[in-house]
Amino acid sequence: MGKLIGNERRKLYKKVSTWVLIGIVVVLNLFVLVVGKIMTDRNNGYRTSWLEGYINDMRHAERVVKDDPENLYNLNQAAMFQYMIDNKIPPSDWRTDVVSEYYNLLTLQMSGAELSQSTDGFDYQNSYNYWSGQQSSSLSITPKTPEALAARIQQLKTLLDGNDWREYLRQQIVYIEQTASDVAEQEKAVELELLNLYLDMGIQPVSQTMSYYLDDEGDERWKAKQVNIIRTGRLALLRGEAENPYGENTLMNKSQRAAKQLEVDAALERLRTDSAPVETTDFLGMMDQSTMGMSLLSLVLMVTAGGIIASEFTSGTVKLLLITPHRRSKIFWAKTTILLELTLIGTGALFATAFLVSGAMTGFAGIGSWQVLPLFGHTLHLPYFLYVLLKYIILILPVLVYGALALMLSAVTRKGAVAISVSLVLMYGGSMVMTILTQLAMQYGTIPGVKFLVFANTELGNYLPSVGGSIAMPALDGTMTLGFSLAVLAAYLFCFMWVARDSFCRRDIK
Repeated sequence: MGKLIGNERRKLYKKVSTWVLIGIVVVLNLFVLVVGKIMTDRNNGYRTSWLEGYINDMRHAERVVKDDPENLYNLNQAAMFQYMIDNKIPPSDWRTDVVSEYYNLLTLQMSGAELSQSTDGFDYQNSYNYWSGQQSSSLSITPKTPEALAARIQQLKTLLDGNDWREYLRQQIVYIEQTASDVAEQEKAVELELLNLYLDMGIQPVSQTMSYYLDDEGDERWKAKQVNIIRTGRLALLRGEAENPYGENTLMNKSQRAAKQLEVDAALERLRTDSAPVETTDFLGMMDQSTMGMSLLSLVLMVTAGGIIASEFTSGTVKLLLITPHRRSKIFWAKTTILLELTLIGTGALFATAFLVSGAMTGFAGIGSWQVLPLFGHTLHLPYFLYVLLKYIILILPVLVYGALALMLSAVTRKGAVAISVSLVLMYGGSMVMTILTQLAMQYGTIPGVKFLVFANTELGNYLPSVGGSIAMPALDGTMTLGFSLAVLAAYLFCFMWVARDSFCRRDIK
């Protein structure tokens, strides 16, 4: 067996095309990593700082007022930006919400607009940030009487003068408790719980009102983002709705509900253990993104596997193999072993080059960082580098399945071109078919039996947390899990290999 493997190794590694294919995959993967890093840094470089943005918007408002002195909105906008510049309030500062509300209400008061009557003088509702698409940590409190309007303006001014974010949160708690009945009691309970979480853990809230400005200040902002993950997750679980890849809200299936609950639990654990999430442009973030190159490795294995048996028949060398004292099954397993070896070499090349390039661009900063991840149905606390290694290992299975498919076609058809082309068409065509079936499943419900198709289970990355800890669960079938997909892929791998071995060992040689 050892001599057979050595012979297959010499034949495969002598081919320049083998190394060219691996080299192309590695270069493409590195290109994506490097360009992504450069573009992110460049976009941040092109964006003006929040201070410059404030100044530009203030000057614009002043120009409008110069042409139209009675434009109260722009008059107060200019005053608002001047106040934030003078007091050095960055966009993420909680005071941004207060300042914005203060000057908006001041405009309302100065305009003398007619206010409708209300029993308590206020109308309360959760505010929604148009720019970020996220629910703000603040409330939009709309006065309904002139007295309430004046009182609210004075209250906001007192908050700004005192610069006490804890008092700001306490006021929000009071307002939520007095909220009108149009807000669901369960959702009110979520908001109250999370506002108390801010206070109990000493987390200063982050504003989303002006998130379109570049703001690099505040290393602890990740904590407020985790609280927002908890908020949106719990509200989604209460409503039973999930946002699909097309931006539409659909009913949550079982897997999506479990994944969302895991995200909430992981965010709580990050706060408890003070574990900041990994960012995309960090060393570990770039390493995580490099796992996308595993899908390209499937092409290398399919091209190689598609010709490894068929080429023997095309060139006639199969007869030389069969006159040796080795059984056909040993010859087959020698070829299979060398394909597995090639897969491991390609995976190692992807990992090693991504490690070096990511390290060179980030200085290996945070290589030993621990992270809380929703994984395998549990919330785990482990080194993120170990998780990236685990992700590489898990993503090898779909590569092997595609390689086994090409190997089976190579043994059955005995024509390399047919085996390679058909396997490639099946891979990409299967992906397109699954996209269509997923859309149908989201509109009309689960399609029976589709989850057992091989192409429905090859995107294992959907089950694994990405940078930031979110999971994109497949919307095809709510009963699908990582364990289920691994089992289905293992079954297909066995079937493809059995058919390939049987065809190679039993069919006559002409």
